[in-house]
Amino acid sequence: MQKTRPSRKLYVFLKRLITLPLLFLAMFFLVLYLTAPLYFFIESKPFEGNHINNPYKTLDTNNFRSVLFAAPVASLGTIFVGDAQLMKENMQINFPEFDHVEMVMRQKLFRNEIFKNEKLFSYQHGLGFAEPSMICIGARKELWIDYPLFKNIHYKQGLIDKLLIDCNMVALNPASFTPEDIRYLSGYHLIDLGNNTKHATALWDSALSNGHLVYGFASEKKFEQGNHNNFYPNYIVVNQAFNRNEVLKDAIKQGCSYVVTHQQDLVVHRNHEELMSERPFLVNAFLNADTFYVSTSHMASFFKFISQNGKLLRLDENTSNASCVFGAEDTYMRVEAGFPDGTKFLLNPLTRHQTETTEKQSKASMDVTKTALMRGVYIILIVILLQIIFKWQMRKLKVKNTNERL
Repeated sequence: MQKTRPSRKLYVFLKRLITLPLLFLAMFFLVLYLTAPLYFFIESKPFEGNHINNPYKTLDTNNFRSVLFAAPVASLGTIFVGDAQLMKENMQINFPEFDHVEMVMRQKLFRNEIFKNEKLFSYQHGLGFAEPSMICIGARKELWIDYPLFKNIHYKQGLIDKLLIDCNMVALNPASFTPEDIRYLSGYHLIDLGNNTKHATALWDSALSNGHLVYGFASEKKFEQGNHNNFYPNYIVVNQAFNRNEVLKDAIKQGCSYVVTHQQDLVVHRNHEELMSERPFLVNAFLNADTFYVSTSHMASFFKFISQNGKLLRLDENTSNASCVFGAEDTYMRVEAGFPDGTKFLLNPLTRHQTETTEKQSKASMDVTKTALMRGVYIILIVILLQIIFKWQMRKLKVKNTNERL
């Protein structure tokens, strides 16, 4: 019997060392994708009714809180290692003008100190190589299930539902979604307007036009570039009456906040003291009869009143006060205010409802029958495939043993 050469043994060992983990990984993703639930999506329905919900009806400028969600685009390695804690500390030191700086890392929950030493838990969900598609706010633990290779609308809805089990709010990264997704997806609360704002606002209008009660959110992904004196992050301003964690989250969920973005090439650079004293803020946003009035602390270059499908209802320029009639044919109305220094406010929308209850519509429900049938078929196919592989390996082993005896 011919002895096997050492080089042959090493080759076989390395082959198995590489092949077996890859085979296990392939089987894992195969099962993960094949067992994902299927959803039944019904057609969306625009806002309607005589009751108008104004999220700013209790607005009080004495209760403004500026919140910066620092959500850097980090590599997969930072899930386990990296200098995230140092980045968090640098953020809190470099941006002291914010009432709260929330570090939002990929698959990492931080114990962030907030008002009265309470905690706010947030993280970016995503295990693929692409940019994370969702941010979880008020999370109890991380979700370690994802579809990293590709995601259709069923996978995306499934992830939203899974995240909501252990998460207070879900914010979508618009770069990962299409208008068709936004038309049917439901259950999420916020859409990130802080990056790629033009595309994000178009998706926001798509959601609102289809009757999804979704509010604006902003994260900052580029904060580590440059220094405080020449970099202006995107953030949200929350109106809350008490310095408590739950009240902060409720205020964001109920839309009593607005997004502040900056067009970096137009920003007039100031030092920290000037920024603190000269930063514009919202003064009023109230509804009187059928007219919505908005005013700001500084003169704005423009006020845009926008309704369904992104339609411009009214444009007021070079003023600190603006108003627009919320017509009977308008299903929602939101406001954008731009300032000479490149700052922009994006206010949450007024929406129509049948009653004072502003319940979110759900357009997605799990198709139990199709999901069960699909999983049953896939289980049978996997069992058959495993049997074929087993018989193939047994034949190879039998042939090998026969050859060795000869």
